[in-house]
Amino acid sequence: MSQYYVAFYRNKNRLNVVSRLIEYFENRPHSHVEIVKSLSGTFEDSISWGSTWPESRRIRLEEMKKHYKIERLVPLRIMLPDSSCEIILDGLCGKPYSFVQLILAGIKILAKGSVSWLSTVKPNLSKYLICTELAGIFMQEACGYRFEKSPELLSLEEIETIALKNLLENV
Repeated sequence: MSQYYVAFYRNKNRLNVVSRLIEYFENRPHSHVEIVKSLSGTFEDSISWGSTWPESRRIRLEEMKKHYKIERLVPLRIMLPDSSCEIILDGLCGKPYSFVQLILAGIKILAKGSVSWLSTVKPNLSKYLICTELAGIFMQEACGYRFEKSPELLSLEEIETIALKNLLENV
């Protein structure tokens, strides 16, 4: 049986300025999040879906680990059959990366919630993606997780909080 996880990654390239800025402003040891599907409880043949420059894609975890280090995995409670989960994730592939969303998410983090309307804004209705949006959409559609914010501008901290909250609610 397959298991899905929210995977938090750190870019191995220390000179990647965008990754280091995200880590700094989010105050996290990681700068990227993806959804990982583990086959039969192992990570040998696992697949990772995420949004990076230039577009969202599906990649073998083995390839992903060449460029990123997994900092943390949070298991997800899936409400749909495995094939439906893959359809959702594959449907999010091939979408261009959105630097506009990244900047808006950064403003939201820097403003520390004082610009409350940013949590509900939908700048492009998923025509473009950032990594947290892909994870948020999957948690809404495949896991049935409900949260008040638009998935388009979720922070890494919010993704982690949503995943942990829903994991603990069903223990």
